[in-house]
Amino acid sequence: MINKFKELVGNSSEEEVKSLLFLILSQISMEEQTDEELALSLRRTYHSYLNYKKEQERRNNKKDYEVAHIVFGASVAGSLRNTLKEMGVQEEEKLYVFQIIFQSVHYAI
Repeated sequence: MINKFKELVGNSSEEEVKSLLFLILSQISMEEQTDEELALSLRRTYHSYLNYKKEQERRNNKKDYEVAHIVFGASVAGSLRNTLKEMGVQEEEKLYVFQIIFQSVHYAI
């Protein structure tokens, strides 16, 4: 557990660590709260920071694609997905699929 904390802090910027420390010290210095409230507040801060770091890691792992394909309908998406896979470029090209049904509207005059 301690090693996990060391890694988490080690992978944080100086600004992030200073902000976290400031927040923790601010919570501790509040005189009006009970020990239970302090513990709850510190746990919330801990979980919020873990969630922030997980989201940050997820965003950093997002891949930038060279090409984006926009298609309408599952059939077209499936065909294009198979073609991209056969070409070996499914990892470099992003496929966006919209399930929109376009209907013709005819007005009688």
